[in-house]
Amino acid sequence: FAIGGGAWLAWFGVSIYIWNEPRPLRLYIWGHELTHMLVARLFGGRISDYKITREGGYITTDRYNFLIALAPYLWPFYSVPVLAAWAVALWVSEPWVHRAWFLGLLGFTWMFHLSFTLWMLPKGQTDFHGPGKLFSFTLIYLANVFLLGAALVVLTPEVSWHRTLHELWGAGLEFYEKVLRLIVGA
Repeated sequence: FAIGGGAWLAWFGVSIYIWNEPRPLRLYIWGHELTHMLVARLFGGRISDYKITREGGYITTDRYNFLIALAPYLWPFYSVPVLAAWAVALWVSEPWVHRAWFLGLLGFTWMFHLSFTLWMLPKGQTDFHGPGKLFSFTLIYLANVFLLGAALVVLTPEVSWHRTLHELWGAGLEFYEKVLRLIVGA
C-alpha cells in the first residue's frame, strides 16, 4: 500500500514540478464528474447537461443533496475497480498470493484520490457552497478515514473486524476519559 501510494505521490510531485499542475488532470476531472453523475442517478436525478475539460467540469441535474455535491471527495472513484477486482478474486481463487499487488494498486489509486482532493479543496469548488466548508471538510475527512480503514481491514487477513472495532472502542473511551479528566480537573 505504501509503495503504491509513494509511487503516486512521486509522480504527483514530478508533474507539479514540470507542469505546475498535477497530471493526469483530465482523468481526475472525468472521475470527479462521473461520481457526481452516478450519485445523482442513485438519488433518482436526471442528468440534463455535463461538461468535462482539462480546466474543470460540471453536471446539471434535477436533484441536489450534500451526498451528490460531496460524492467525488467521499469515494475514491478509481479505487472502486481495484476493490471490485479483489472481491472477484476472493470468489474465483486464492488471491492472497497477489495481495501485495492489490494493496499497491489500492495505495496508488487512493493517493491519486487524496492528492487531487487536497489539490482541489483550496481552489474555490462550488461543491461546498450548499453543505458549507466546515461540514464538507469534516465529512470528507471522516469518510476517507473510515473507507480506507475498512478497505485495509478487508485486505489484511491478520486483522479482524472484531479486533479492529474493539481497539477503536477502547481508544475512543480512553480519549473521552482523558478529556473528561481535563475538564473536571481530576
